[in-house]
Amino acid sequence: EGVGCVAFGDYRVRFCTHWNVDDDDIERALDGIERAVA
Repeated sequence: EGVGCVAFGDYRVRFCTHWNVDDDDIERALDGIERAVA
C-alpha cells in the first residue's frame, strides 16, 4: 500500500484510497495513464 501514492501526482489520492496496490495494478495503471496522455 502506498506505492501508487508516490508516482502519480494528482492521481495519488484515487490510487491510495480506491486501489489495493500491487505490482500488476501498477503496471496496468502506468499503461493506462501512458495511453491516456499519449
